[in-house]
Amino acid sequence: MQLQEAEFSMADVLQESVDMANVTGIRQGLEVVWDPCDLSVLRCAAVTGDSKRLKQILDNLLGNALKFTDEGHVVLRAWANRPIAGSSVSAPSRFKWPMRGGGGSFGCLFRAREQPDEQDHVQNDPNLVEFYFEVADTGIGIPKEKRLSVFENYVQVNDGQGGTGLGLGIVQSFVRLMGGEISIKDKEPGERGTCFAFNVLLKMSQRQEPQDIEEGPSAPSDPLSHSNFRASVFLEDRSFKGVHCVLHVRGGETMRILHTWMESIGVKVWPVLHAEFIASTLVEVLHNGATPAARAAAAAAPTADEGDDRCFSSKEMVSQVLPALRNSTGPRRGSLGGHHPSSILVVIDVSGGRSMEICLEMEKLVRIKHQAPCKTVLLDDIRTPSDDLRRFKELGCDLVLRKPVHGSRLFTLLMTLRDLQVSDAQAQQSSQVSPEIAGTSHQQQDLPEVVVHRAQEAAASAESETASLAQEQKPENDKPMAGMQVLLAEDTLVLQTIQKKMLSHLGATVRVAQDGAVAVNLFKEALEQASVPEEGEVPLPYHVIFMDCQMPNIDGYEATKLIREEEHRYGIHTPIIALTAHNMEEDLQKAIDAGMDLHLTKPIERKRIMEAVCRVCKREN
Repeated sequence: MQLQEAEFSMADVLQESVDMANVTGIRQGLEVVWDPCDLSVLRCAAVTGDSKRLKQILDNLLGNALKFTDEGHVVLRAWANRPIAGSSVSAPSRFKWPMRGGGGSFGCLFRAREQPDEQDHVQNDPNLVEFYFEVADTGIGIPKEKRLSVFENYVQVNDGQGGTGLGLGIVQSFVRLMGGEISIKDKEPGERGTCFAFNVLLKMSQRQEPQDIEEGPSAPSDPLSHSNFRASVFLEDRSFKGVHCVLHVRGGETMRILHTWMESIGVKVWPVLHAEFIASTLVEVLHNGATPAARAAAAAAPTADEGDDRCFSSKEMVSQVLPALRNSTGPRRGSLGGHHPSSILVVIDVSGGRSMEICLEMEKLVRIKHQAPCKTVLLDDIRTPSDDLRRFKELGCDLVLRKPVHGSRLFTLLMTLRDLQVSDAQAQQSSQVSPEIAGTSHQQQDLPEVVVHRAQEAAASAESETASLAQEQKPENDKPMAGMQVLLAEDTLVLQTIQKKMLSHLGATVRVAQDGAVAVNLFKEALEQASVPEEGEVPLPYHVIFMDCQMPNIDGYEATKLIREEEHRYGIHTPIIALTAHNMEEDLQKAIDAGMDLHLTKPIERKRIMEAVCRVCKREN
């Protein structure tokens, strides 16, 4: 068995696997999350290895965990580490946060390497990264006496005693092929479920320096791909001291992950268990100590630092503080344990329904959030009705993120926190200096050069978009698709290369997905990152999608259906052009039934591409 090595982003692979597992988890009423732990994986973007085999390992373990879990959660935990010289067992001693489930050592997992020269090679290879993974669930568990046998192919533990899925022998083979080992860890006494743990060794990309993982330098200034750019932002040693977050999240694991991450970067977190206390908690953050009632409520309530999940004020407090707040002429920042709120992030989970309750709280937020730089972020899932989202946006929602919140969505949340810091700095600067000086210079100094450059590019692209689309029909134009964002879903590498090159020559910016599942995730990610306009429709994440119909995992027809379902929530429609090897009537009908706009037979030529793009773009306009 040979590994197919290529460069990939570990964070993207983990996000894709957990997102797919989460679809099943929602149906079963389970919380499915990726815990980034010490963020080392998010800081380590590009590696070289067999991403397909790694994803098969993760999908198998997550699938088994879901299969044998009726309630609770399934959690994927991941760390990145350099192999430790002088030992055949790597222990994550460098990790900032201790691992759950007892102990910080993976010593029980890893078999000693049989050849001493192989061991020395691993320890001294500066280009290797060791990744550790845990897949933990709250299911029926596996008895200790059965743990060794589950890695034999086609072994099933009796459902009355515990369970495991098929194929763990193959999983073990893949893990060992990548230089690692897999085992089942003991959980804490009385704790339900199973915890599979494994490690793999991968090579670092040539674009990433070894100290990026060990020492965590500031973000590199060289041009980076989007995944490497995300990693560079997570690498920044930036403190958000002074930023406060009112955090209302459903799901204990998601709440724990977000709470821990925010506190690690200096954010003061105010967890809220019940939606009806969101506005009153914001009042307390803004005006703690403004009245005797507020001081009494703050003194009586346990703080987040004391480990209690309740950090909100009583309903009675709202009636006393809100009138004073309405009469206030400016922000009155109280002494919240010595931390003054320079800016505030409000995170509200709307995935569990209760839309009327949340709307009432958001109406209150509109009246009080002007007291300090403040942004509101909503967390939704595939069950959230589009009508509810529309109402939330009308009430001043700044950003909507899809659960589970990890990877690119955690990055988007981090960028929102950066924006808050910039807004607060600009507000302070404008109050201290003349309008001529207090322009945009601070924002440009505060952000890395690559961010400013991309913002300028985005502005220029927005201005030229209409002109670019109008020029598509001009045969004399060498770049008729200039300014267009295109998603190409194609599993054959040769066709990927040819079609991407052809579209790029036409002027398009092309993102490639190797199967339908990746295409759906890329579409969702782009849609989430699109700005929420105050008025009008949500902008299309891609101007057009070219969708191969026959692909592994999820074919083009199913991928199109999933994209159409996602679009329905936002009231948008992206042109999708089907690509098939046959021009049969049944293929055409399947494309129509799936929601595709046009059908092209391979191989595709430049002229036919332009004709198809002009037709579907005319129809949309």
